Amino acid sequence: LAIGINHSNVARTYSCGWYDDQFFLVQEYGDGSLADLIGGGTVYTKRALLYLIQATRGLAAMAKAGLYHGALKPSNFLISEGETLKVSDLALVHAAPKGCTLPEVGRYLAPEGGPEDGAKMRKDIYALGAVFYHLLVGKAPRMFNRKRLREGRKDLPSKFCAKIERMMAENPADRFKDYEDLLRHLEGLAKEQGLTLP
Repeated sequence: LAIGINHSNVARTYSCGWYDDQFFLVQEYGDGSLADLIGGGTVYTKRALLYLIQATRGLAAMAKAGLYHGALKPSNFLISEGETLKVSDLALVHAAPKGCTLPEVGRYLAPEGGPEDGAKMRKDIYALGAVFYHLLVGKAPRMFNRKRLREGRKDLPSKFCAKIERMMAENPADRFKDYEDLLRHLEGLAKEQGLTLP
């Protein structure tokens, strides 16, 4: 299924499988990732918001194909020339043995459990919020820290902080109900900020 997804914000998977007891993945190349930006200086509001919109669009395309990531982390978001962001490593995640948590993923997982339990979309929405919390604050969240987000980045509009807060709500029912709901809010905020959407 991952190979069949063709979307501008999803890294193309060309091939994957097993060889000599090792899983291999051949996918689209990126010039860098969100992981490269963390610790490299401040990522300002407009750039972060445009990245978040693109990430949400990519995850929405996956969801339409019946796929959920379940192991989001900063390096899963590739950035190519022209500031295009693409969600990656979907095939790798789904090849992992059941119950396995991939390295560096745990700090972004929703508090209600692993990717195999419950409503997967809202778990990914939480993880997406956690990744962007890390990008904006510079520290991965062990738990959501409203004060750190708002006081650590006084340049962030309160409405943007509110979106991240809602994405990372402890109760899944308090999060955005789906990617379309999240996109409406993010794109509306982008228009308020005078941004041209990709």
